[in-house]
Amino acid sequence: MTDSDYVSLISDIFQGYTELSFRGSSVFLRHINLRDQDFLSRQTKKSIESLVQQGMVSEAVRLEELKKSKEWTDNDDLEISELQNFISNLHKTKKKVVLPSQQREIQAEIDREEKKLLELKNKKAQLIDITAELFAARSTNEEFLRHLLYKTPDLKTLAFSEEEFGAIERDELSALFLEYQVVMARFADEVIQEAVLQDCFQGYRMFCDKPWDFYGKPVIQFTVFQQRLIIWGRVFQSIFDNVDKIPDSIKKNPRELLDFADHSRNKEKINKTNKKGEGGASFVVGTRQDAETMADNGMEVGDLAAELKANGGFMSQEDLLKKFGLT
Repeated sequence: MTDSDYVSLISDIFQGYTELSFRGSSVFLRHINLRDQDFLSRQTKKSIESLVQQGMVSEAVRLEELKKSKEWTDNDDLEISELQNFISNLHKTKKKVVLPSQQREIQAEIDREEKKLLELKNKKAQLIDITAELFAARSTNEEFLRHLLYKTPDLKTLAFSEEEFGAIERDELSALFLEYQVVMARFADEVIQEAVLQDCFQGYRMFCDKPWDFYGKPVIQFTVFQQRLIIWGRVFQSIFDNVDKIPDSIKKNPRELLDFADHSRNKEKINKTNKKGEGGASFVVGTRQDAETMADNGMEVGDLAAELKANGGFMSQEDLLKKFGLT
């Protein structure tokens, strides 16, 4: 994304809507809030119940059919569950390790496992195909879309009456709904994280600790995206305020910045342990970059290959954590 893309995204979050084009004219898509999410959830549930009563197969029934035909098994579900737990544990471990090289290794493992998980979930979704749940989610969202579209930026007058919206051709409605989904993807959490680290938002981050002043309205009136912007603004401003020696090269990279903050906290724990003489690590294994990163802790930095050799060629993550005094 370019600087202007981030400016546009932040501006849309501030104002609470995104301008769309429909039939050559502008319509204004109001961003959803917590009440909208609750309404959609309840309406979708009602729609599922109605569709099942009308004879459409539910996801649970379809899954049982797949298991009877052996196209999907309990072991496949178990594999998904195990992958989810494994990924969750990897994230926890990544927060505890000290060296940047270890963080990168764990992140690479997370990426590999998340790819496996996504492939399994996609396979399951393709096998299940269209069910009452899927149809209800789509139809409810399309119907609710009318309540998010307004004629003017003040968001006072809906762009379509129920009759007008019902008269929209199917291909036009599909295109409009697709554009709505593109807008939702544009405000994905990782994109908002990137946005709050841009120069255009720098002057706003220091005010994120007072959200009621930031937007000039009660917290319960915030859109979902306004909430996320404030939350991530506070997180990253806290890092900039409390973490020393952040490399310029990562100041606009959310993942690397969060990793660096975790690494700094863990390094501080080791340093405090050494000063107290309570054991822990005075010797660190790792790469040359790790050595440079840890140098200010007064630690001797060893060669990873030599340390592995001394330990029979293998050191588990638990071994490393024990060595660093983090378990």
